[in-house]
Amino acid sequence: MKLGVLLDRPGPDGGGAERHTLALLARAAEKGHATALAFLDGAPPAGVEAWRVKAPRARPERDEVFAREGVARLRAAGCDVVLAVRHALDCDVYLPHGGLVDDARAAHDRAAVERFARPATVVELPREHTLDDLIARRAAYLTDYQDAAYAGRYRALVDKVRAAEA
Repeated sequence: MKLGVLLDRPGPDGGGAERHTLALLARAAEKGHATALAFLDGAPPAGVEAWRVKAPRARPERDEVFAREGVARLRAAGCDVVLAVRHALDCDVYLPHGGLVDDARAAHDRAAVERFARPATVVELPREHTLDDLIARRAAYLTDYQDAAYAGRYRALVDKVRAAEA
């Protein structure tokens, strides 16, 4: 099997998703599978067939071009399975990480993103009206949690901060 990965910034300095994905590539290679990587920036790991995708610098154009051209390159290279991290328009396995799902969806159907982003009804949540209300509620909680002396220490700290900010 040949595993293809679409990962924008591979490298040892990446975050959890990047490290996880690179470990997955290494494990697949250890098991005797061919691996391929399409990326935007960074350094691909040794022993992985890799292609840097040239894309515009600005979003969402960059994300759309990377998603489209990166997957096309991996499919053309004969990848049996394509894993996309963040950027996806077409893949076999998708790891959304980072919240760019809207960009990927917008590349296909902007109206669907707008419908998803707008709630059908607006729900008003109760709010504390003043800072004093919030302080009183927390002091009551601390009294119930431990005792009045604990709540008194909290109120003394609040009074000290108020005096310093006045």
